[in-house]
Amino acid sequence: MTMRVGVSFLTAGLDRGAGMVKRAAAIAAGSLARSDLFDPLALGLEVTVAAVDNGSPVDDAEWLGVCDPLLGATTSTVSIRLPENVGIAAGRNAALRGLLDHRPDLEFVVEVHTDHVFPRRWFAPLIEALIADPGLGAVGPGLLTPVGYWGSPKLQIFYGAVTVAQAAQQVEEAATRARVRFKPEVRRGLQHPVVKRIHALRDVGLFYDERFAWQNFEDTDEVRRLEASGWRVGVCLGSWVYHQYGFTRSRLSDFYKTFRDNAAAFRAKWPDADEWLAGWDHALQGVYRP
Repeated sequence: MTMRVGVSFLTAGLDRGAGMVKRAAAIAAGSLARSDLFDPLALGLEVTVAAVDNGSPVDDAEWLGVCDPLLGATTSTVSIRLPENVGIAAGRNAALRGLLDHRPDLEFVVEVHTDHVFPRRWFAPLIEALIADPGLGAVGPGLLTPVGYWGSPKLQIFYGAVTVAQAAQQVEEAATRARVRFKPEVRRGLQHPVVKRIHALRDVGLFYDERFAWQNFEDTDEVRRLEASGWRVGVCLGSWVYHQYGFTRSRLSDFYKTFRDNAAAFRAKWPDADEWLAGWDHALQGVYRP
């Protein structure tokens, strides 16, 4: 049976960091294109890619050069350039709309950041978890991070000094160690990259709530909607991906004000927000129990 999967690849700020952001995006696209997500014979997938640029002031050739490995991995693609950075929620929504316009029968969507690095086999455990558990609305991998967020395994990728293959090999080796250390189970929590069941999103509202402007709490709100409707979300520790953090974010004049505003919007929307957030934070802190 063929499964129809859409990939949302959102780039932003490609003018920043003396080429480092572009370098990271190219490594993300290259390592993802080499991964099992694009192995249709092994997994039985039809993959459509939506590459969305969120207001980067680079020309089309430069942007497409970054995305080329990913767009070249499948014959079904959607390319969207937004004239300005509209934030993560609106940027992701543009990608999902493009995917559904192209493939209305889509079953799953994969959201990828440009600061990810993928080993060869990362997608199979996630799609297998979704197939095995019809009540699982969204699932993500365990993360390898530079400083060990929430107690995750630490790994530092030095983007300026590695090729796509070298970065992917570093992640491959770290992921192999993590699979030995952790039980390959699904634990409550969710982190990007994430695979979502379209049926679950249709049940709770397909798109991110854009009242959470720029960044922060748009994904937390989506998790809250899923759980409020009886769907489960989880981190599958049979899959591991590197996440650098920060390259997809907007340049904000006051990051903390944006965070506070979005936190206030979340509390206004959900009467039990503080109680739920405390439980959610506790769950995230427990994801990486050995």
